[in-house]
Amino acid sequence: MNGKTAVRRAMERRAITQKQLAKMLNIKSQPVIAERLSDSAKSLRLENFVEMMNACGFDVLVRDRNGGRNGVEWVIDNEPTVVAPISEEPKLTADNIDLDKLLG
Repeated sequence: MNGKTAVRRAMERRAITQKQLAKMLNIKSQPVIAERLSDSAKSLRLENFVEMMNACGFDVLVRDRNGGRNGVEWVIDNEPTVVAPISEEPKLTADNIDLDKLLG
């Protein structure tokens, strides 16, 4: 599933219209949302994807496929990366991950 499809499904699940989502994101008009989600648009920027999913009540999660139950997981939340102690994994943000690579 690509990012646009995920946002559309999240909106359907929460019964959120494009107009409502635009208002939730302080975007002046619904056509901006329509353009971001259109099949003719190139790709959805990660920061926009995260923002839209969060507005719909969903987290964007990156999970280590090879780690099993003890694997690493990060929630991408568009917050700046904070320098963490060496013992902690750094937080991924829209600035340091490529959505196209993430969603394949």
